[in-house]
Amino acid sequence: MRLIPVLIVGALVMGARPAVAQQPIADSTRGLEKRDGYFPLYWDAAKGRLLLEIPSGRLGRDFLYLPSIATGLGDANLGIDRGTIGREQIARFERVGPQVLLVLQNPQFRAVGDSAALARSVHESFPLSTLAAFDLLAEEGGRHLVDATTFALSDLSDVRGTLRGGDQGAFQLDARRSTVFLPRTRAFPRNTEIETSLTFTTDQPGSSIQAHAPEPRAITVRQHLSLVQLPDAGFRPRRFDPRIGLFPVTYYDFAQPLDRTARS
Repeated sequence: MRLIPVLIVGALVMGARPAVAQQPIADSTRGLEKRDGYFPLYWDAAKGRLLLEIPSGRLGRDFLYLPSIATGLGDANLGIDRGTIGREQIARFERVGPQVLLVLQNPQFRAVGDSAALARSVHESFPLSTLAAFDLLAEEGGRHLVDATTFALSDLSDVRGTLRGGDQGAFQLDARRSTVFLPRTRAFPRNTEIETSLTFTTDQPGSSIQAHAPEPRAITVRQHLSLVQLPDAGFRPRRFDPRIGLFPVTYYDFAQPLDRTARS
């Protein structure tokens, strides 16, 4: 008799976990508008959903993740201006049970060389960042389909933090007034582009927002996200030269000898 409650609780807990989807992707996307490319997109106009497919062979593979701001607030000093590029990152999709995770890698800290043990030690000494967890809608032949709507409509560029830091108010993202911006949501052979229209609200907008927005308590900006294929194996970047007027790409290489700096 003592085992019965435990068995019942265990069954309920297991039943609460989402089942791994097994139906074909074609069944889950029938009637939807497909935008084929690096990561194919499917637009569900009836439900306002944006589905994303991870093609066979691209799960667990690195790609370039780059958020940006497509439209500004009329005051470049706020740091939210048209075309503002965010921090580029190396990301990958990883399958864990019934979920697919979007994980940012940490190539700033490396051990370049032949020692796998040292490379693993450095990798495990610094954190990664898991940006999102998607429920798996369907899978077929190594392809995985997820609902990317909630993630795409989130504040990936930290507009709220930028406004708060600029004394422009404690804004909140209004999901009901935020949508996918279809004219600039596209997919190409080597990159997938997702653009959204995000609305932020507050009861006490700052002076710059009051001066530039038609209704300062509700401002709408467009956010862009690029998912880009990395160069093929063997790609050699051009060596940095300070005369070109750009910033170098640097990282810490813990495989360097002790008499040399770890920053490369």
